[in-house]
Amino acid sequence: MNSLQIVRETIGEYHLFEPGDGVVAGISGGPDSVCLLQMLLRLADLYRIRIAVLHVHHGIRGEEADADARFVEEMAEAYGLPEKTVRVDLPGIREAEGGSLEELGRRERYRALEVYREELGFQKIAVGHHLEDSAETVLMNLARGSGIAGLAGIPPVNGRIIRPLIRLSRKEILSWLGAEGIPFRTDSTNRENEYTRNRVRNHVLPMLEREVNPAAAKHIAAAGGQIYQIRNYLQDQAGAAADGLLTKAGREGAFPVPEFLQVHPALQPLVLRDLLGRQDEEAARGLTEAHLRLMHHVLQNPAGFRGSVSLPGGWRLCRDRDQAFFVQGKGASEGEDGVSELPQLRMTVIELPEEKQITDVVQEEGQLILRFSDGSSEILEQNSCIRWFDYDRIEEPVNLRYRETGDYLYVSTDGRMRQSLKALMINEKIPAEKRGRMPLVASGSEILWIPGLRTGERCRIGQETRRLLKLMVHGD
Repeated sequence: MNSLQIVRETIGEYHLFEPGDGVVAGISGGPDSVCLLQMLLRLADLYRIRIAVLHVHHGIRGEEADADARFVEEMAEAYGLPEKTVRVDLPGIREAEGGSLEELGRRERYRALEVYREELGFQKIAVGHHLEDSAETVLMNLARGSGIAGLAGIPPVNGRIIRPLIRLSRKEILSWLGAEGIPFRTDSTNRENEYTRNRVRNHVLPMLEREVNPAAAKHIAAAGGQIYQIRNYLQDQAGAAADGLLTKAGREGAFPVPEFLQVHPALQPLVLRDLLGRQDEEAARGLTEAHLRLMHHVLQNPAGFRGSVSLPGGWRLCRDRDQAFFVQGKGASEGEDGVSELPQLRMTVIELPEEKQITDVVQEEGQLILRFSDGSSEILEQNSCIRWFDYDRIEEPVNLRYRETGDYLYVSTDGRMRQSLKALMINEKIPAEKRGRMPLVASGSEILWIPGLRTGERCRIGQETRRLLKLMVHGD
């Protein structure tokens, strides 16, 4: 089967087009996107589609990027296609917002594609992802600790976004372009290893193909496709479970915690994504495994627990005893009477970028200073109501409660020596009548923090820390 037939088969299997659709093609000038455009041109009459071209100039690579833009403009003109070049100042955006150029560039490309699609009144956005792109995504997400959504690779269709080349390999794309005599541009940064994807593309995947199996990329991408189908089935089941939960709560938008915990564990993360997605789809897409794990911690806590977890987009999952709900901003998590004996516990997980390795942790009054291997540093606010921990060292759900039999703290900096809570309170001369009324932040029987008194040592931030847990106690 030749490359054009593979693309036709992909279009048919996943119903990528409807007759008469307008398609905005994202074209960088590289081989993948040029192949995409040429395939669309050859199939335009068969599927009765209209094609427009959009190119994003990221404000980097200087004259090389300018030449890419001219190449795309001339190619679109040669075929009589509508074309638009959007210029963005990616370095300026990173300076203002932080983050990686890779992720910011992806965001700006899709944003520009969607704006142009709306301007034209078109139905679809086509991008040039291929088989290795999907395999690379599976490997990257697997290494980062992704759930089933990440292991599904890159889907052939995601809403308005379609990927007709997803079953073609890079070798097949280059071979087809060569046979057809079609020119393209080469991005010099693809050979650099600054970005994670480039390291996987240039080293990890070739090593697997060279030393494990020549068809490694094909097999990984195929597994991703199977996981994609399984994920879609599980999402349907999760949607039905979410519907059932929302009908059982005593207040609109809330869901009952005991019934949620009866949902099969494999579905629970998907149910949480579904419930948040009904409020804010973008926030739901931004949920990481760390967010999901922390939400699960809050929901697993014993009956009567009250607290919240910070989520993307300014949202929080709030638990009020046996009910939970999502609120944005400063929505309250109090019950109907607005009264709680214990303060509220708010939890946030922050994942460090891959390139940042902690070299030193300095604790000063009112702040925690992290120093990194790249010479940068970060100041974390810390006071009597805020503490930071190494999230990956915490093994059981975190909750705010009063003392229980068997409670203890780790008191040595190496995290090996521990002391009973009772002995600690006696040593600190805490009056007996107050010991049972002091709020404690606990993980199982391990006390992580006694607000205003002492912090346990085992889960402190150190050089091996990759994810930070911020705990904030507030309210009376």
